[in-house]
Amino acid sequence: MATNERPDAFFVAEHTALDFLNTRCAPSGTEFDWLSSGEDITNWLMQAGLLTDEEHTHVRKAFSKAVLDKTAKTARNLREWLRDYLERYKENGVHFTDADAQLKPLNDILALPVKYQHQLTNSGEQGALSLARNRQIETADSLLVPIAEAIADLLIDEHLELIRNCEGPACPLWFYDRTKNHQRRWCVMEICGNRAKAAAYRARKKAQAEA
Repeated sequence: MATNERPDAFFVAEHTALDFLNTRCAPSGTEFDWLSSGEDITNWLMQAGLLTDEEHTHVRKAFSKAVLDKTAKTARNLREWLRDYLERYKENGVHFTDADAQLKPLNDILALPVKYQHQLTNSGEQGALSLARNRQIETADSLLVPIAEAIADLLIDEHLELIRNCEGPACPLWFYDRTKNHQRRWCVMEICGNRAKAAAYRARKKAQAEA
């Protein structure tokens, strides 16, 4: 793969908000952004399970490229706000006392009106009924509400001390450590973990050769 070819977005963080944070990173030394355009943000939302095929079709018909590109910029601003918030929390270990000011970028999106249409349908499983809830996307920025809700969930319900950065020396990815002993060190063991083991092995062999 060419070094400038953008890989698939990463979904290794064990939390949607942190997967969102990982949409800007430099996994191989070259920085990539998976939210660089309106098309990017809708594609990422679909991959994250936050936008259905039907909703995606509606969005592409309802909003112009310029409008969706503006929403992508709003998403990028929200992402960098979250990055700054978490980095400062990790440094200080507490939320900020001036919450109204600090949380305004998030609350601005949470305050957007969201409408749903409900329909009782046959799920097809032994004739069972289910209630379908379809989001009515009336503004492009309301696409970001599920992301904002995930961020709010992270800040309210999760243990922020379990938010970690991969220990791979060149890996910037974030993750939520849900392991039983809370000793997760790598974004993906098969990638960064094995790289670290290989590097440590080479270092030991070199030290032995020089002894």
